[in-house]
Amino acid sequence: MALRLQTFKGLRECLRSLVSGGRTRLFSSLEPPRAIDGAFSVAENSEGADVGLNWSLVDESVIPKDMCYGNLSTKGLLMRSQGQVDAGKALHIEDNYPSPQDRSAQHDEIYEQITGYLSDVDEIFVDDAALGSFRGCEMGIRLVSDDAALALYAQNMHVRVPIRSCIRDKSNPGHSVTVLLAGKIDCTPFVSCKIDDGHAQVVFGGRTSLQTIQEAVAGVARQLVTIRDASQIPIPGNSYIDDGDNIILAIPESGSDPISQEGLRLNGAHEHIWCEEGLARMFGGARYAGLPSAGVGRGNVVAGGNAVSPLKDSHNLVAHPTKIVFISDTAGDIDANTAKARLTKLISDESAEKIIERATQHGTTFATAVTV
Repeated sequence: MALRLQTFKGLRECLRSLVSGGRTRLFSSLEPPRAIDGAFSVAENSEGADVGLNWSLVDESVIPKDMCYGNLSTKGLLMRSQGQVDAGKALHIEDNYPSPQDRSAQHDEIYEQITGYLSDVDEIFVDDAALGSFRGCEMGIRLVSDDAALALYAQNMHVRVPIRSCIRDKSNPGHSVTVLLAGKIDCTPFVSCKIDDGHAQVVFGGRTSLQTIQEAVAGVARQLVTIRDASQIPIPGNSYIDDGDNIILAIPESGSDPISQEGLRLNGAHEHIWCEEGLARMFGGARYAGLPSAGVGRGNVVAGGNAVSPLKDSHNLVAHPTKIVFISDTAGDIDANTAKARLTKLISDESAEKIIERATQHGTTFATAVTV
């Protein structure tokens, strides 16, 4: 007889007491009773009632109360999202929310409160994907939310990998980044981040803009990149390929929303990882300023008039940048020292120094420009 979801619910309160008080790898150290040997039958799982997914959430201290959807289809997420679906099946949602309070100083307490909340809602949505488009720099990310629209955002933004509900990356026996989003909870918006032993936790409470979510995820991923492999350098900006196959990395002074550019093809948005092999994208999608020239379609998200959609015809890894351009109110070539001074306003001194060294190694030049 298969162990059905009802049986899992019967164990829920016992599991809740076991996982409370911190992130616990329960089943790596606890042998299951002989009575349930061979009891799991994945074939009998149904949408929203995936026993394997429910068990895996114990690592996040989340014990689903009822329906738990993992990597749900675009259609399933659209059906369960609040917002307006247009004729092209893109989802339009509100996004004008205040900046959240940073409550990282109380992270453990916040994490426990939000996992408790997510364990008590009727529906939760899980998106398992990756950050880093190149296999050598890939890290797993799991997003758990009470809002289908936020899971749809993750489906558009994060790198899709051919793994159903568990990411195995080279540094962790699971995913490197856990994001908890309690968007429907009634509270003053807040965010809390923590990095410990090569794993990052990002927790949001209250309504939060997609830009804030993306930037917080990028912030912890940037730190993990430097911890995992000193040869990999996180670098902000949007990468373009011109008609001559030159790689241009454009770094805005504030914000990182890409815009459509004639004669340039957008390859990566917001954040990148400069590897020894070339330039990789951090994200699989882009959060545009307005709508992309190609428009939006089925399953894309338009938040406050700004589109979020996967990048099309882009490469997981491209050559080393030909030029790094800082978007500003002046235009012209700049030297390495001036470029470093600009970089240190955006990233750590150590990362800026590594970028200058790698640029020298590969003949990358620097410039300023009013636009790309």
